[in-house]
Amino acid sequence: MKTFRNYLLAEDKSQASISIIERSVYSFLNWCEDQRLEVEQVHYSDLLAYMKHLQRREVKQRTVQMAISHLKHFFTWQLRQGKRSDQPTEGIEVKGVQRTFLYHTLPLQKLETLYKLYQGNAAFLSGKYLPWEEQSHYATKTRQVVYGLVIWQGLGVGELKRMKVEDVKLREGLLHVEGSRRSNERSLQLQSTQMMDLMEYLLHVRPWYQKQNPEPTELLFMTSKGGEWGNNFMHGFLSDLSNKEPQITSMKQLRASVITHWLKTHNLRQVQYMAGHRYVSSTEAYRVNDLADLQEDIVKFHPF
Repeated sequence: MKTFRNYLLAEDKSQASISIIERSVYSFLNWCEDQRLEVEQVHYSDLLAYMKHLQRREVKQRTVQMAISHLKHFFTWQLRQGKRSDQPTEGIEVKGVQRTFLYHTLPLQKLETLYKLYQGNAAFLSGKYLPWEEQSHYATKTRQVVYGLVIWQGLGVGELKRMKVEDVKLREGLLHVEGSRRSNERSLQLQSTQMMDLMEYLLHVRPWYQKQNPEPTELLFMTSKGGEWGNNFMHGFLSDLSNKEPQITSMKQLRASVITHWLKTHNLRQVQYMAGHRYVSSTEAYRVNDLADLQEDIVKFHPF
């Protein structure tokens, strides 16, 4: 299995994912041995029998789906090794698997109104402020910039953490989002509303934070005392957002709201690119939110 592991590494799978896939494949190989089947000779009908074997053990449909997904990697590796000439998982569909991407989504118009609430300290803007008001203003401006990147570019927490200064291209009006193991690289349009605030952040706010840091960094966001930016900021930020709008419960909910809105105004492939999804099925999953919103409207406006 060493060569198969190398194949998975080349496919940019994490060590945790590789371990799960290998365990799943070993289970299948043991079943093949019990059935006296040559792995290289396994066909579509054999996989259906294996699925029934899993179902008899009362394995959930989601787990069966994952098992077939893991075997698809294995058979693709065999194809590349010249050990077989077909992909037996092709055409197999595991039914009865429910999508889990259900969130109570909020209209983009409502999210955009919250952006204006982060304009900063009035005393600071007038030039008459106390020392503590300076830090308060910078913290508020940082929250505004972060919030804008979430509701207009649909960024996740991990992407915000990795964002660098060079990724903000104000002249072009673009934001570059670096790809990762879970997401694709992309360039997204900046809203005119947020560009002035991004400029203020880069010219005044970030340099203030940089002075408080013992080590220089190219990251766009940082703490005032060094250390990794993200978790503590997001906890306070989400709490503040919830106070302003009680319906907001998580950063994932905000991103889901944005992607659901995109699906109403752009085609599926465009949304896949904008969201950075590696697979179109990930984008399609957010259509469940559209159905949930539609059902909510039916109940609201047509109670009978």
